[in-house]
Amino acid sequence: MKKRLLSLCLCTLLLCCLAPAVLADDSHEGHSTSLLELLTDVGAPTDFCGRFYCVDCATEYTAPISPADVGMPVMNIVGSLSGISKENRVTVEISYSSETVNFTSAATLNIQGNWTIRYPKKNLTVRFINADGSKNKVSFSEDWGRHSKYCLKANWIDASHARNIVSAHIYNEIVHSRDKDDELSALWNGGEVDGFPVLMYLNGDYYGLFTLNIPKDNRLFGMKDGLQKRALLFGKSWSDAIALYSEIRDVNAVEKDGWVLEYCSTEDDPDIGTAWVGESMNEFVRFLQENEGESFRAGIGKYTDVERAIDVFLYTAFIDGLDNRAKNILWATFDGVKWIPSMYDMDST
Repeated sequence: MKKRLLSLCLCTLLLCCLAPAVLADDSHEGHSTSLLELLTDVGAPTDFCGRFYCVDCATEYTAPISPADVGMPVMNIVGSLSGISKENRVTVEISYSSETVNFTSAATLNIQGNWTIRYPKKNLTVRFINADGSKNKVSFSEDWGRHSKYCLKANWIDASHARNIVSAHIYNEIVHSRDKDDELSALWNGGEVDGFPVLMYLNGDYYGLFTLNIPKDNRLFGMKDGLQKRALLFGKSWSDAIALYSEIRDVNAVEKDGWVLEYCSTEDDPDIGTAWVGESMNEFVRFLQENEGESFRAGIGKYTDVERAIDVFLYTAFIDGLDNRAKNILWATFDGVKWIPSMYDMDST
């Protein structure tokens, strides 16, 4: 934990001397995606790893970069990003190098996010694959296990690259500070995402500082497919439904009301399906609308974990999480009835 936080703090210092990267087309002009032109008084490039251009002598200097040079992992994407979008994946080769993990693998990339898709530097979803297109499960951390899908967060609005991950770790401490024997207590990071900074290159040119994160999916909450009703709902965009003011109008299309069904354990079961997820959330909302006073206090524990809900409410207020007051809440159910809220996407705290 301390080592990761130290690395995140290092990101802030690095941003003083690294150029911001923009995800557009990959036909680079000049040195826009290389490291900044850092010059001494005599016009020579500073002694740092990467690619530099000496303005006075019109000579390009290139030196190999390694994790030891900057104290963080280095990832190099080889291939073209032409045509990449949220819907369209492109296939590339990725080389990853850190002090403990080194590998090269084929992968697909696509743009990830909702509001953040408007920013010039995009978040990316990376899926590592084998030569035959099957999933290639890799491990970056013993805590994370082996998986094929990860997120590369650009953190465009956060120059420190630390808010989201540090805030997630703080909320994890809140989760484990309660003497509770519930599903969140059994999770190593309390149902929160985790990540660490990586220095990104595209075809050998500096591409920007990112954080490599665990995605928000069932593995965050230890959920597995099966007959037991387990699901993960995410508030994607502002609406009365995700604020729990109104019911989901179409339980077969929750996205119409701003929800995203991130996971449903019975999705592939034709006899059960996914409609129960919207119906269950609607039961929760109806209880909120129809009860107050003693009947509310007596019955609310059936539909949500009151202590976890209080934690989310207080932490959102404490960090001034304007983007987390209804939107960007992950709601998890482990029994199809009770919904447990969890914090997500805290880069704008």
